[in-house]
Amino acid sequence: MVKPHTILPRLAFLPSVANWLQQMNTNLFFLFIFLYHVLVIFQGLDFNDEGFHLAFYQQIFNDPESVQFGFWMWLTGIVSGIYLKIFPFLGMWGIRLLGAIFSTFTILIAYNLLKRYLHTGYLRMSMILLSLFINEDAKNLYYNNFSAFFYFLNTYLLFTGIKHNRKWLIFWGGFFVCLNIFTRIPNVLGLGLGLGFLYYAWLKKSDLKVLFTQTGIFIVGFILSGVIVFTAMKLLGHLPYFVESVKLLFSSSQSSAKNDGIGGAYGIYRLFSRNLIDYSLSLRAAVLAGGFLFVVAIINSSAVAASRSIRTAISIFNYLLLAGMLLLVFNGWFDSYRLRVLFTGISLFSLLILFNKNKSPDYKLLALFGGLIFLIHPFGSSEGISTVVIYSLWISFPIAIDSIAKIRWVNLDMKIGAVSKETGLKFSISETQLRPLRLGSIAVIMIASLYNVIKFPYLCDRHNRFEMFYSVNNKYTKGVYTSKGRAASLNQLLAASVKYVKPNDYVLAYDCMPLYHFMTETKSYVRNPCIWFYSNDLFLSELNRAANNHKKLPVVVKQNILTTGEGSAWPEIAPREDYSLLKRNQDKNGYLIDFLKKNNYREAWTNNHFTIFIPPGSN
Repeated sequence: MVKPHTILPRLAFLPSVANWLQQMNTNLFFLFIFLYHVLVIFQGLDFNDEGFHLAFYQQIFNDPESVQFGFWMWLTGIVSGIYLKIFPFLGMWGIRLLGAIFSTFTILIAYNLLKRYLHTGYLRMSMILLSLFINEDAKNLYYNNFSAFFYFLNTYLLFTGIKHNRKWLIFWGGFFVCLNIFTRIPNVLGLGLGLGFLYYAWLKKSDLKVLFTQTGIFIVGFILSGVIVFTAMKLLGHLPYFVESVKLLFSSSQSSAKNDGIGGAYGIYRLFSRNLIDYSLSLRAAVLAGGFLFVVAIINSSAVAASRSIRTAISIFNYLLLAGMLLLVFNGWFDSYRLRVLFTGISLFSLLILFNKNKSPDYKLLALFGGLIFLIHPFGSSEGISTVVIYSLWISFPIAIDSIAKIRWVNLDMKIGAVSKETGLKFSISETQLRPLRLGSIAVIMIASLYNVIKFPYLCDRHNRFEMFYSVNNKYTKGVYTSKGRAASLNQLLAASVKYVKPNDYVLAYDCMPLYHFMTETKSYVRNPCIWFYSNDLFLSELNRAANNHKKLPVVVKQNILTTGEGSAWPEIAPREDYSLLKRNQDKNGYLIDFLKKNNYREAWTNNHFTIFIPPGSN
């Protein structure tokens, strides 16, 4: 009898790694998780999204009107603003440290929910994969990772409360579901977690009185939380800014069109369809990956009864396949988006637990909560799953990995009957063939994630980590390193700015450079430090409003290059499209030019990437 053929004998160390992870002290495991999250925050200088968050946090108490556009994430701003007040010397790095702390707490909550139901080794392996996978999004505390913390905290409270009928936990679950809305307005969909009451009552055939009591307590907690938040806003004088911010958001969604200056990014239909398309692609990617591995397993299963020459050929095929996958990894084929689609697709299979009669009601409830989180959390993001879903998978992905890891064999027996005869196909794939396939897949995913961590460490700073050893001469970005060209250009801009602006001055930073406000402690002339987020009409309206409300004209600092998207590797790699001719900016560019001409501005300083304009009477 020929020994069943295995495709990756050299990966025998991976099972021992899983066993080692299982035996590792839990406190030590989470210390490593936290240290990894801290390790990645020293590099990458995002001039755009992170700058928007930081400018909001810096001014939320000093001049809330100048950052009014960001009040739809009011609670995120309050927590981070207080943190900056206490630790101002930590600056950008400090907010990233806060993000690492909350991310680690999120993982800890999910781990404690899952540890009773999953194999410890598989659970820890999946959390390591997810941690490696988070490599290109903002590492600071911001509305996506902060709201993820609340989603998993809510799940812990509701799951435990429903399971043990603990009313006080259900009350706090409702309280924090409401609170989460103020970290990010689209989290109003978090009310969907309330489906857990109905689902568990159906599974357990509970008395309707229990269902109505639990739901009522949840609603009371939700309402009380809302009352407290709006009272706090009123006392801080923030309520008008919050209301106006929500109006601005709805204005953007209602007037959404491809030529609105933001590419129709916030239209309700686009937000919904983008997520639906992303989830469809994710499911397809997971099915294709599974089908590919199944075919490979069938090929290897044929080696059991094959001749020596065929077994040798299959062995060569396996190693060539592995080499090809690694070649794709190091050529960047497994980019951030493809990995996100794959991880999300794998996570979708966790929902099959809901239809498994052999699983306990408690486990099914947990799987439902995990599925709800990664389905509703990304909604509201103009980029679909690209920026949010990485924080949403801490329950679903481990459940899916655990389920896949526990598959021991696959038998496929197909028979087709005809008039005169019956034909059939029969395949049997044993644990011996499945195990190396799983291990090889994990190895490829892990290597791909590590490659991206090193090669593309930051969404808006697309430089290799080995090029990021240069700092900007600014107290608020101390301890954060970027490329030589980016650091040099920003140092030139900051050195020139000292001549024309000082802290607390109003500045019009056009149009995707809010980090400038944070670094210089200046205030936005319009009510949004990132004009890139404005539609054409809204920018013109805000510019006119600012001109009427401010007696003094601002210094205008204008970027001359694209700093996001294709321009994320600036200045070393220039985008294909000339920034001055960027289609989405043409109307806004015209409004800025008219503003400069009308008020007789003159160019005071420029380099290849930025220009400073000053109004009449300025030195």
